[in-house]
Amino acid sequence: MPGSVQGWAAMIRKIAIVLGLAAIHGGLCYGVTVLTLAATGSAAYAARPGIWTKALIAASKLLYMPVLGLGLFPRQWVPGDMIIIPLAVNSLIWGLGIYVMGSLILKCFQTK
Repeated sequence: MPGSVQGWAAMIRKIAIVLGLAAIHGGLCYGVTVLTLAATGSAAYAARPGIWTKALIAASKLLYMPVLGLGLFPRQWVPGDMIIIPLAVNSLIWGLGIYVMGSLILKCFQTK
């Protein structure tokens, strides 16, 4: 039944899972960014970056994938501290994508 309490509870549970996944993604983005900045700052005078520095840079590029397209737009479109809005949308996109992929994988492996 669409208007039932169980329907609303299931929808709220799904939204909470997506928001939780988005929060985990946001935390990972922040942590990887801090580690990347520390690694690249300490490796600034090195001849070549090490394997861990390259891995952190690759992880940063992966986690910020949809937002990297913001470089194509003028900086005036996202002034100052408002950059947090596209970053939050990025995490929500990742959270929703992970939830949908997880749901599809679980449906594929369910037996009837």
